[in-house]
Amino acid sequence: MDVIEEIKKAVEYVYTDSTPEWFAIQADKRFNKMTFDEVVKIKCRMREIVLARQLNYYFIHKYTNLSLKSIGLIFTCNHSTVIHGRDTINDLCDSDKSIKSMVDSIMNHLRDIFEFQYGKIVGVRVESVNFPANYPQHGYLCC
Repeated sequence: MDVIEEIKKAVEYVYTDSTPEWFAIQADKRFNKMTFDEVVKIKCRMREIVLARQLNYYFIHKYTNLSLKSIGLIFTCNHSTVIHGRDTINDLCDSDKSIKSMVDSIMNHLRDIFEFQYGKIVGVRVESVNFPANYPQHGYLCC
């Protein structure tokens, strides 16, 4: 499994495990039959969904050398949306203890996964990511 999928699964694992935000999403009948990955990729401004999306931006940027543009392509958004989401998580970590706790939990989960797969890793950043052959590498997809 590639690193991006590992990051997305770690965010999903922690986010859906015990957060009231996920329960709010599941209570909404528009989303209750959707997977976490499907919910994160839909165009919706519901606070709980935006937070899940921003957590993905934050960790993919932190643990890979993907450009902001490439991260945006994964979520069909612009690089500036990725910047805003990443910066929002940084700001929320300073002001909201529950978000800081969630980020720490995801980070610990990822550290465990990476250590299990790659041995002892400190400050890991993955140099390359294998995209599927039909995956768009260039150009913007509009948000």
